Amino acid sequence: MEPTAQRELARLLAGLRRDGRQQSGLEPRLVPTDNATAYRVAGLVAEELGWAVAGWKIAAMKEEMQTRISRMSH
Repeated sequence: MEPTAQRELARLLAGLRRDGRQQSGLEPRLVPTDNATAYRVAGLVAEELGWAVAGWKIAAMKEEMQTRISRMSH
């Protein structure tokens, strides 16, 4: 995904967020091609909105995942 398309997608998503709107679907050229690109676009959205990243959400609902995360931090 070209950097210009990434920026265009970020502006679109930021505008939707600001206006409290939703959109169904994207033009194929604006669909991130992999996880790294999607995370890069998320960072660009935060930049467009003027948001600083304050932390990350971890979905560890199951005890098994909580134990695994706890072991990783020690």
